[in-house]
Amino acid sequence: MATPDVAFLNFSQGLAILTAGRVCEITTLIDSDGDITKAPDDAVVCVAQTPSGDWLTIDLDVFEPMETN
Repeated sequence: MATPDVAFLNFSQGLAILTAGRVCEITTLIDSDGDITKAPDDAVVCVAQTPSGDWLTIDLDVFEPMETN
């Protein structure tokens, strides 16, 4: 499955929200060494599962976060 556009990432709640409105559960964060990490600041990729059971990889080096109030 092609990676859809990600609108928001919320690491504290473990959620990725896609531009289509689907909410996905972030299951794994991976650092630059390919190791699993719990630190979002160290992660370069995250893996998320869609409600339908598909798996997505999200390249965090490409993702541009938005500041919220």
